[in-house]
Amino acid sequence: MLAWERGPVLSVLVPAAGGDAAGVTRLLDSLRALGRRWEACVAVEPGSRLPTSPGSRRVRVVEVAPAAGRAARYAACLARAGGRYLCLLETGETLEPETVVQAIRLLDGEPTIDLVYGDEDRVSAAGLRHSPFLRPGWSPDYLLSALYVERAFIARRATVETLGGFRAEYDPAPEWDLLVRIAARGRRPGPRGCARGRGGV
Repeated sequence: MLAWERGPVLSVLVPAAGGDAAGVTRLLDSLRALGRRWEACVAVEPGSRLPTSPGSRRVRVVEVAPAAGRAARYAACLARAGGRYLCLLETGETLEPETVVQAIRLLDGEPTIDLVYGDEDRVSAAGLRHSPFLRPGWSPDYLLSALYVERAFIARRATVETLGGFRAEYDPAPEWDLLVRIAARGRRPGPRGCARGRGGV
């Protein structure tokens, strides 16, 4: 198990978790491999219940209105988050521990880097990886026409907050709006280093 006895905390923002108990469990189980220095801020609608799981003491449940959009859900999670770095995940998605640690070490050591993004693949119910998506290098111009980074990134919380966080007028893709604003900031991203898997196919 990887453990950061000292150092930054990763806050994982999960905008919607209602009804997908298996997906929540899969996500939390992948975070457990990161050791102690993580937390998950999970948005749920009134009456929803999260499944119990090892590491649940690091799960912050944030209640949101059923009509809340993605930006409002992210914003509610961010308000409860305590980490220096942020990652956005949907239920059922997982992180690769080794590459997450590498990404955070890079961000911690390079203050001019605002985010690190990665490739992804899908994971079958049998645990087999398939359909990889190998993302191209950083291109602010390409980002204006395609959300090729999607949620596969870890960003500095300070940067996200400085840029105004998540904006509801860009629902249903506030992640895209955030990435465009980070790109406009003009600072370089780190090399790809945060792999994310989608499960259950």
